[in-house]
Amino acid sequence: LALLALGHHLEGSEADYAEAQRAYAEGLALAERVDDVPAQIDLAAGLAWLSVYRADWKELDRWIARYADLGDREDLSGRLALPLVLRGIARWREGDWAEAEALHRRAHELAAQAGWSEDAYYALYGLAATMRDRGDYAGAAGALDRAIDGCERAGLLGRAIQARAARAVNER
Repeated sequence: LALLALGHHLEGSEADYAEAQRAYAEGLALAERVDDVPAQIDLAAGLAWLSVYRADWKELDRWIARYADLGDREDLSGRLALPLVLRGIARWREGDWAEAEALHRRAHELAAQAGWSEDAYYALYGLAATMRDRGDYAGAAGALDRAIDGCERAGLLGRAIQARAARAVNER
């Protein structure tokens, strides 16, 4: 958990992606060694996010193949939201709007049920991108409005700003 927290800090606060990757990878190796499945899911998701930042789609696909269904296999429904978002991003990238939308909607539902505000944000942000790219600008705006509302209630001000910026781009 310390390596997960360190990775999040390096990724989100320092923008030191190389060091975040090292922390996540070290933590993942340890979590696999002690068979801590929830930590494996979280650490692997951290690595997957870094691949999204780099637009390293092959690495994202490798992550999905290895870890995306780990929460299902272990019946950890509370941990499924972020892997579903990442699978949605992969489908969005391929232009599979229907599957991307379905994955993001399911991810949002699970994140909301589990009380994971940041995962709910990611799901709505991905949903908005999918809807925008298929031409549903009103739907994208609605998803972003819900994301902004959730972020403001949860105190995720940086994410709320990001959603507002996406909302402004969506209107143009």
